[in-house]
Amino acid sequence: MDAEEARAMEAVSIEVARAAERAPYAASAEELFQLGIMYSLGVDGAPDLVAAQTWLNLAAMKGSVPARICRRELAGEMTIEQIAEAQHRASKWIVPHA
Repeated sequence: MDAEEARAMEAVSIEVARAAERAPYAASAEELFQLGIMYSLGVDGAPDLVAAQTWLNLAAMKGSVPARICRRELAGEMTIEQIAEAQHRASKWIVPHA
């Protein structure tokens, strides 16, 4: 795969993740996991650990083992308040859409 193909694949992955962000209750665990990774790396700017943890929580709830691992590692870099905020944000998607 050349550099142009790699950029095209990355753009597709980002678009799939953005679709998951718009409708997380309809997204797959993998799509939510990718969204969490994007936020943790700061693909569109500075990393946002609370947003990353939010999406990883939702992915984990849908059965993503990699999301469970990543959210545990990410939690080590976050304050208790940040973790609580991420859990609160995730719960907003769980309750109304369950």
